[in-house]
Amino acid sequence: MLIDGTEGFRAAAVAPAALAGAIETLLDNPLLVSKLTCSARNRLGRYELSTMVRCFDRLRRAIGNQPDLS
Repeated sequence: MLIDGTEGFRAAAVAPAALAGAIETLLDNPLLVSKLTCSARNRLGRYELSTMVRCFDRLRRAIGNQPDLS
């Protein structure tokens, strides 16, 4: 759900050293934390209920207007 390095960091559960490295990077760079937080909040807007309802409604209408291929 996030773009690694743009909205946060991904670290595998089986790689504690990678998780520790990501945490250390964030602790050492408050400007990066701010940038990642801003990007993540912007992306979150795509998942608001009203946005999702509009997207699914558009999809439903588009599918309904397709010719029957059977």
